[in-house]
Parts: sequence; C-alpha cells; structure tokens
Amino acid sequence: MAEWKSLVDTFFLKSDPNGDFRHIAKPPATADLIAATEAKIGVSIPDDLRSFYLCYNGIGLAGGDEPDTPRLILPVEDLPD
Repeated sequence: MAEWKSLVDTFFLKSDPNGDFRHIAKPPATADLIAATEAKIGVSIPDDLRSFYLCYNGIGLAGGDEPDTPRLILPVEDLPD
C-alpha cells in the first residue's frame, strides 16, 4: 500500500508552494461506501485507489470563492456511473 498521507502532503507542497489555495482532503471513505459505489457503477475499484479512499475520500485545491469540493480525485460517491 502506498503511504497516502506522505504522497498527498507532497502533492500539496509541490502544486501550491506559496500556499495560495485551500488544500482539500476529505476524511476517509468507509468500506461500505466504497462497496455501495462499486455496486452502483458496476466496476470494482482497483486496490491502490481503494486504499487511497480508505485514507482520503477525495483531494483537490480551491481558491477564492470556489467551493471546497475535491476535484483532482473525486469523492468515491461522486464517481460517474
């Protein structure tokens, strides 16, 4: 399993070195939410992505009046069908 906290911290540092944006990192998804999403979309989520979602349920950057909605990696429940 990847060390997601370290990778996400590095992503935020390198993509926003001056701290100009809000760093969005949602709390972990539950295994039940992941399973429900897999059932909805009809596809099993790959193991690495599953482990990511068990650490963070989406990440992204937001600036100004943008909503605090993860857009780089969507929350698992927002994956398209």
